[in-house]
Amino acid sequence: MRITVPSWTYIALLFFVAACGGDDVPPFVAADARSAADAAVTDALTSDASTDPVPAIRLSDVTASVGELAGGARSDDYWGVGSGAAVGDLNGDGRPDIVLARCDQGDGGPVTLLAHSDAGAWDFTASPGFSARFAGRCAHAVALGDYDNDGDLDVFIGIDGRDVLLRNNGAASFSDATMAAGVAGPDGDVTSGAVFADVNGDGLLDLYVLAHTPLMMPTSDPLNANRLYLNNGNGSFRLLASTVVAGDGSSQAALIADLDNDGDLDIYVANDTFAVDEMLGYKTLQPDALLAAQSRDDSGAPSYVDRAASFGLAVRRSSMGVALTDLDGDGRDELYVTDYGPNHLHMWQADAGRYYDRAAAWAAARGRNAHQEYNVSWGARFVDFDRNGRVELLIANGQVSRAINCSGWSQLDLYLRRDGDRFTDVTAGVGWPSSTDCPPTDTLPLASRAVVLGDLDGDGDDDVIVTPWDESYRFYRNDTDQTDRHRVRVRAIGTVAAPDPVGLVMDVRTVDGTSLRRTLYSGGDTYSQSDRVLEAGLRGDGGVTSVWLHWPSGYDQRIDGRNDFALDTTLTITEPAWLTLSARATSSSDPVPVMTYRPVDQTGLFLGAAGAGKSVTATRSDGVPVSFVDHGDGSYTAALPHPGSARITVIRVQVDGAPVAAALTVNYEP
Repeated sequence: MRITVPSWTYIALLFFVAACGGDDVPPFVAADARSAADAAVTDALTSDASTDPVPAIRLSDVTASVGELAGGARSDDYWGVGSGAAVGDLNGDGRPDIVLARCDQGDGGPVTLLAHSDAGAWDFTASPGFSARFAGRCAHAVALGDYDNDGDLDVFIGIDGRDVLLRNNGAASFSDATMAAGVAGPDGDVTSGAVFADVNGDGLLDLYVLAHTPLMMPTSDPLNANRLYLNNGNGSFRLLASTVVAGDGSSQAALIADLDNDGDLDIYVANDTFAVDEMLGYKTLQPDALLAAQSRDDSGAPSYVDRAASFGLAVRRSSMGVALTDLDGDGRDELYVTDYGPNHLHMWQADAGRYYDRAAAWAAARGRNAHQEYNVSWGARFVDFDRNGRVELLIANGQVSRAINCSGWSQLDLYLRRDGDRFTDVTAGVGWPSSTDCPPTDTLPLASRAVVLGDLDGDGDDDVIVTPWDESYRFYRNDTDQTDRHRVRVRAIGTVAAPDPVGLVMDVRTVDGTSLRRTLYSGGDTYSQSDRVLEAGLRGDGGVTSVWLHWPSGYDQRIDGRNDFALDTTLTITEPAWLTLSARATSSSDPVPVMTYRPVDQTGLFLGAAGAGKSVTATRSDGVPVSFVDHGDGSYTAALPHPGSARITVIRVQVDGAPVAAALTVNYEP
């Protein structure tokens, strides 16, 4: 129930380039049950009002300010696999830090942690100790997440060979937890991505790791399997072997979100099949997969079925990255998938029960460059830099080799702006490099891999890092004119849900009747991870009638009436701890874990004595009975004794006969 009141091998490309409002209930409706009023909201969302002036979008290259810390990002022997970056506050000072994942060769240096210094907004200091851990290693991917629920961000680095998990001990002091956590992976693999998300709803972050095929390695090699690690709650993970489906070694990115609207997190896997399918004729690599979560077993481990075919997504292509947004306001998120050639915009059609590619209709395919050659697109992100309530689209394009002629050079990044029900290329006007020179000058980018977002200068809007292959990182400051432009911007921290509450939906209703829906998804960024903030621009009037957060734990929270609510600031909203466990891992000699339930109202306030008198029950997957005590003060507790044998037990709670979405686990150790 919902708790409310009350209740991606590119070696083949070498041959190619050489040859050539005011509601009292949550305004959150199912995608298939929209009314005429909702349709009117969509009409408003997909049209430009003549009275709504269009602000100037401007991105300024400030790479020189970061200086040599940005460094080079040399490739390794695996063609096309580039370098990643992640943004997040690692030292707890309230300012975002940056981790650059790259090969330690040439002038690039190893993996680097960049933290803000006190000298200025764009002045960063590298951590020598952090970098020293990766001397001589070749890394590609980075993911951040609080896997141990201690309040700070831990770091996973995907490497050629065994991966690394660093536990944050506080203030960006790290210890190597790889072996204890059991996530090193095989010696000879190439890890091309990683995503943290709580896939089984137990409040603990799990880890999905992507494998990439090294130069035509046989796809039957076990090193090529993608891996899903489930969090045990004691600092370790267990491998869910069944998820090797869709993981035969060609994955470039994965995105985790509730894609089938059933309340569980699903995994979209972007698989690159070009070299094998089109050039070498193997036809063995799988197309993209949509791993839809099914039932969970008694340890909380989910099972998956690939629904890509039934959803119209099982297309053999060279998928590199994935972005997600509700583009048409129908309550169902669209998927933008980048490709070698035309990109794809998969939009949900409710009456058919599947996605259809509408990229051409929306002028969002952008398949060829100025020389009429195919772009190779990698990472993409929907943004709203002008805060007009209509998202723009940033696309990172990049070649995969140093071409011997003009073919393949002009891989310039794109900025597409929403113009009614289509996108317009405004790249030349926003400050990103734009040229048809052949070959281009040394100052132009050639091989971008991802667009990574984060408020790097602390001025309240997202800036951009463009990650590379075989060249330097690039940093862009967002100088968009936002005069009289307002937005709701939220950083959500889970308590019952995992600290990074992937699957959370922010629903903003504005005074003109528009509904702006933003989903917190994880992954999609090629090799990289943007900062975990949701933002909705409000056009010129800036008025809101309601703002709701729909937490993946099942709790619906209205935040616009809170004392700390304000437009144009980054609001940090912590989920009220309405369902807690005193321990997530325990042995038979430890105190007995206690589960506590405390009902809350729609704003997040605990009901106190007014919440007494409910029927609170629970079942344990190990069969041990559970009995809650109503203390009469709005709190309910239940002891959860050791079952006598080591096992992970799922606790499923019901309140007044309705099951809650959260299914917390206790790891009973010997």
